[in-house]
Amino acid sequence: MTQEPPAIPYPLAPAPTIYHPSPDYTRMRETCPVARVELPDGACAYLATRHADVRRVFTDQRFSRAAAAGPNRPTRELG
Repeated sequence: MTQEPPAIPYPLAPAPTIYHPSPDYTRMRETCPVARVELPDGACAYLATRHADVRRVFTDQRFSRAAAAGPNRPTRELG
């Protein structure tokens, strides 16, 4: 059984300039493009860091609001 890496604290470290992303974001994009992050309230989420992955999530109907309200929706509350 493969163990999932620990969640990365979010929000990430600030970017050094407005023209360069955070070093944490750059590292995630290169090594783990869909990373598990821990939000300030302790909840976990997944952060897509590459354009192709973000586009796939935004265009996939399984991630739509309609799917979240449908009969096969998750039954566990978020947060």
